[in-house]
Amino acid sequence: MADFIAPPKSILRQAGRAIADFNMIRDGDRILLGLSGGKDSLSLLHILHHFQKHAPIHFDLAAITVDPM
Repeated sequence: MADFIAPPKSILRQAGRAIADFNMIRDGDRILLGLSGGKDSLSLLHILHHFQKHAPIHFDLAAITVDPM
């Protein structure tokens, strides 16, 4: 797998708080992230990948792109 650059701590802190506050990810979840290739979806991929490696819960993460043609 490619090396990912760790997102800034300020973004990780805000994303982690939102995930916890709204109980978005639970142990054993399988997450499929739809990527558009834009900055926002690629940033979310980096954030979730970081959490996958460092969070105390286990979840699977995959990404997909869709070609509308």
